[in-house]
Amino acid sequence: MTTTDQLFSTLNTTTLPNLTDNTAVDPLAKMQAEYDNYVLVKVTYYMASYFIWVVFAFGLPGNIASIFTIMTMPTISSSKAHVAILAVADTLAIISKVTYHEVSGHQAYLSTAGCSILMFVQQFLTVYVNWVVVAMTTERCLAVCFPLLVGRIYTRRKALAVLAGFAVMTASVYLVLLWAFVEVDSGNSNYYCTVREAYRAYLGGQIHYWLDASVGSLVPCVLVLTGNALIVFSIRRAKKTQITLTGAVDRGGRQSRDQRQITIMLIAVSMVFLVLNIPNALFYLTKNRWSRGLQKYSYDMAVFYFIARLVHALTDANHAVNFYLYFLSMSTFRRRFLDSIRCKSASQRRGPVSSMYRTSHTYMQCPQLNREISRSDIACNTINSGHRRLLADNSCNHGGGSTQSMKSYNDFNRGCTNDYNSDTLTVATSQV
Repeated sequence: MTTTDQLFSTLNTTTLPNLTDNTAVDPLAKMQAEYDNYVLVKVTYYMASYFIWVVFAFGLPGNIASIFTIMTMPTISSSKAHVAILAVADTLAIISKVTYHEVSGHQAYLSTAGCSILMFVQQFLTVYVNWVVVAMTTERCLAVCFPLLVGRIYTRRKALAVLAGFAVMTASVYLVLLWAFVEVDSGNSNYYCTVREAYRAYLGGQIHYWLDASVGSLVPCVLVLTGNALIVFSIRRAKKTQITLTGAVDRGGRQSRDQRQITIMLIAVSMVFLVLNIPNALFYLTKNRWSRGLQKYSYDMAVFYFIARLVHALTDANHAVNFYLYFLSMSTFRRRFLDSIRCKSASQRRGPVSSMYRTSHTYMQCPQLNREISRSDIACNTINSGHRRLLADNSCNHGGGSTQSMKSYNDFNRGCTNDYNSDTLTVATSQV
């Protein structure tokens, strides 16, 4: 829905039920009284009044948790950059919508500049998060279809450049909202934002309508749906090829598992995105024709505004669900988040250290120990070589070898080994 439609929908669907005098004889008043008693009208009213607080209660903590979890990660890849920016945009979108909901609900003073800025920020963030999901889908599509090239063709810097380009494109479409709105005092200090007369023709015309529909809903849904289809097709084809060549599916190492989890997470986010946004796209396609023949205060009008409010609520819900999708579909994200809230250190997250790691770590941290070991080893090898030559000479001279010389050699060899172990223990203890 456009910002204008949201405003008109709010003004037309937030009338308190049962406030009309049912004893009025005016036919229009009687129709309004019947209209106010429709169940759909009451549901629409309560949805417009309270659903945003459900989004706020679930979305704001979840998005803040996503930002916090991403910040605790050691490296920020292009995929993680998308997640972080999406969480920031969702957070700001929720805050701006709650602000407008409260200001308009209490008819508080906001000023014309405040009206214009708030309307622009709402619409910009609502549409921009859709394009962030498009960027996430594109990155995963490249990673699955071109795994050997994605590191070069879509780096973190290029990802940020793409997101900045989408932001500029979105802002250029809705920049007109900064001049289109004005605040009006309806009397008794009751203020509301409305569209200036000079901009009503453009914002209500077909050009802006279809531009808003395409950028805000239709094109992102088509791109996300196409990207997910390519991802699923590429994964199935890769599995079939691997089974044909090896007879089994290789799960790969840790890096492969991480990439697989990111892909699963992206597919989950994209599927929920499509479920929540396709109704809005379909509503755009039918809204003009549907609204033309509506009779005022008819049941068909109640159905129309109920569908409009439901579609708007689904779009708002898209700002609140992503953290829970990350948590459920990605074990790496879940483990990092739980470790962060438990204040686990990096060493605790790594778990027990293997013997190979301890050996390499000792080698790197104890150079003196390695020098002493090397000197002792060289000394022992040199002296042992001399004893072996002596034994060989005795064997030649005495025809069968010398028992005494062999005993002397063995005693010295044991002593040299003991000296080696003693030196090692002494140096290691001093390093600790």
